[in-house]
Amino acid sequence: MIQSTVDRLGTLATAKELWVITNDLLSQAISEQLQSLLGEQMVCEPAARNTAPAAGLAAFLIERTAPNAVLGVFPSDHVITDEKKYRTTIEQGIALAAEGENIVVLGVKPIRQRPATATSRLGQNWRTG
Repeated sequence: MIQSTVDRLGTLATAKELWVITNDLLSQAISEQLQSLLGEQMVCEPAARNTAPAAGLAAFLIERTAPNAVLGVFPSDHVITDEKKYRTTIEQGIALAAEGENIVVLGVKPIRQRPATATSRLGQNWRTG
């Protein structure tokens, strides 16, 4: 699934701009699938701590070398059925994030609240597309 995630992003990021945050158990398999990934672009957590801490670590590491970068977090366990619409949406999110100090959150509308997951309440849309 990691290869599908990278392929889906296409030309949105070069191999040098791609970072992978994973755990020690998956690092060898990911290295084999993503051979263009440089060793320093893969960060292995010693223990799984969920997406938010991993995204924070990625932001910290990337900011050191590319302080104006637009950071995207793309979990590899998501199923995307309309890749064209997905890429268009990602491109719009990148453009909005690049306009200033913006955080763009994309997701699916929840059908019910689940205590085990965080559910955001929506405010006024900044821009729809």
